[in-house]
Amino acid sequence: MRRAGGRLRPPARARPARRPGGPEFDAAVLETKHQDFVEAADEVLRTSPVLGTPAMAIDGALITSDRPELFTDRSRLHRHLRKAAGATA
Repeated sequence: MRRAGGRLRPPARARPARRPGGPEFDAAVLETKHQDFVEAADEVLRTSPVLGTPAMAIDGALITSDRPELFTDRSRLHRHLRKAAGATA
């Protein structure tokens, strides 16, 4: 860190070289190029039982963030999926 004008400033290599996006991104935002996609994704999320992240569905079994152990413990995930498969069989 270097002092610049009374403030600490990160070295140049720690700062991004340029902002992400650029002219193509700006044009897409201004022209609403992806509006149909965004609206479709919004509709899917609005009607989804998923309320947050992380979340996933495996063979129709929904795994949501209220069961964090299923994201880190394979044996618990396996038992959960077997139980879910048995409930639908």
